[in-house]
Amino acid sequence: MNKKNKKILIILLSVIVVLIIAYVIVNRIASNKIRDKINEVIEKTQLSDYVISIGRVNVNLLSREVILKDVKFITDTTTQTDRLDVYAGRIRIDGVHYSDLIVNNKLLIEHFVLIDPEIRLNGKVEFKSQEQDTTRAGRLKSIRISKLSCEEGRLVLEKKNMELLKLQGIDFTFEDVFANLHEAFDVDSLYKDYEIDIREFSHKTGNGMYLISGGTMKLNHKDSTISAKDIRIEPQYEKYSFSERLGYQTDRFDISIPDVNIRKFNIKKMIKEGRVEVEKISTGKLRADIFRNKQIARPEGHRPLLPQQALRKIPFKLLLDTLQMDQLYLKYSEHVPYAEEAGYVEFDPMNMLFVNINNDPGFFGVANRVSLFATGTLMGSALAKVRVYIPIYHPADTFFFSGSLDPPFEMAKLNTILTPNQNARINSGTIDKLVFEGSANNVHSSGEATFLYHDLNITVMEKENEKQGDEKKFYSFVMNRLLRSNNPVGNKKPLIAEMYFERDMEKSAINFLWKSLYSGVKATITPGKKNLRREK
Repeated sequence: MNKKNKKILIILLSVIVVLIIAYVIVNRIASNKIRDKINEVIEKTQLSDYVISIGRVNVNLLSREVILKDVKFITDTTTQTDRLDVYAGRIRIDGVHYSDLIVNNKLLIEHFVLIDPEIRLNGKVEFKSQEQDTTRAGRLKSIRISKLSCEEGRLVLEKKNMELLKLQGIDFTFEDVFANLHEAFDVDSLYKDYEIDIREFSHKTGNGMYLISGGTMKLNHKDSTISAKDIRIEPQYEKYSFSERLGYQTDRFDISIPDVNIRKFNIKKMIKEGRVEVEKISTGKLRADIFRNKQIARPEGHRPLLPQQALRKIPFKLLLDTLQMDQLYLKYSEHVPYAEEAGYVEFDPMNMLFVNINNDPGFFGVANRVSLFATGTLMGSALAKVRVYIPIYHPADTFFFSGSLDPPFEMAKLNTILTPNQNARINSGTIDKLVFEGSANNVHSSGEATFLYHDLNITVMEKENEKQGDEKKFYSFVMNRLLRSNNPVGNKKPLIAEMYFERDMEKSAINFLWKSLYSGVKATITPGKKNLRREK
């Protein structure tokens, strides 16, 4: 290489070194300026009771990238007992359009990324800000972010330092986020699309009796869907100590749900109007184990609502077109006083379909009603079918029900609940037909039941404090002589029973329906002709 070329090369290398140094210096100056500007904005915000800080700012002018490290928004514990703490290990801002910001007072960002953020909320938080210089604060006209995303976020809600809700592994992407700072908030133009993934979540009820947890949850705006897997509703106390802990009798639910899918959920309408609209919720293979310890007293003054009354009390408008649950397993057990063990009944599998769960009186007017269709295999044997129609705004809260049990069904299968609860055992008896239809309101129910069976024979068992295994042979003999062993008898036409039951206001709607049906069954098998008629 000749001297001239060497000189040119040295000059070029010197220029490159100077440019690199200048670039580093300019980036450092820009970083400091941006940090100072951010601190100035923070000071102007003047949120009392909170401290906002940023550890470090890095700027790359060529790639238009800004990185904020160790961002904190924390509560000043000297003035606040309730807390809102926000941490972000890193915030990356890509593609800042400086020209639009300088010339048009519009902030345009191509990609805003929250990396490893955590939000912790303890108690009720209010924001109090002092008077601000609105003329200076109003210079920025709008903010548009082409893509707003989060990686590995966490959200924790606490009450008195006990975790109530915890979301982990939050990843989300919002596209075309826009806010016009000089116009009223408009949720319709806030974003164009979003996807949210949550790796796991957990929620502890306020009284600490249940832990609700789940695996992955996905929300998709384009399809308006929400899906969740491996949901558990888990009691925090075992069966008998559950009600003892509460101090009163109640149902204890132990539920597992492999998956839930929500279709056509209108989140913008919920934000804008406070109205929840969902086209369909579906789930399969849900398992529910429900237990009630009746050895504990019922809560004093407790008055369970009928379904339509509870629906009307929801503080927001709800429209769920379809709720479908397929292939359920349902077990209900209860332990009554003086019984040696709990009795139970189960349905496996069971299918339930709710149509038009709706509390908006303007949607279908006074004719608005919820429909329930349910089928279930009772004790692994016969298929039970139930239909319930519930007008939401009927002045007397009247609703209508009907159902059937497909024959044949061996009644001895019900000893699992009859023997512990009633100290009786069915030795034989086959149901040939069970059909019922009726109506009910807040006070009483009425209707008719056709209960056809043959060869009914019952044994009365001894009480717990008497010799184990003894039987009241005389009472059993008398009972079997008095009870109708068959319906119909011989060539006679079958008896049809009137159902009538006055509601126990301290018990549930399910108990109300069961006792209504039981009134017809009892009238059929017991002596006398009251509330009975022959089939025409």
